[in-house]
Amino acid sequence: DSLQNRLAVIAVMRDIDGSGSVDALTDGLLILRYLFGLEGDTLIIGVLSADATRTEPSEIEDFLSRLTP
Repeated sequence: DSLQNRLAVIAVMRDIDGSGSVDALTDGLLILRYLFGLEGDTLIIGVLSADATRTEPSEIEDFLSRLTP
């Protein structure tokens, strides 16, 4: 049960755009773009999923900054 809870927390942390699912072509690209230093609209253009709840670059940047040391 504890392992399932931990896995659920990890999945939420990887759902960068808040769509409810983790996808390499959305969340993965957001992570890569962020790590390469892209900001603002350049960070998010063309990679947010249709049902994303985090849609502003500042929201994405803030979320990712809390996940990185």
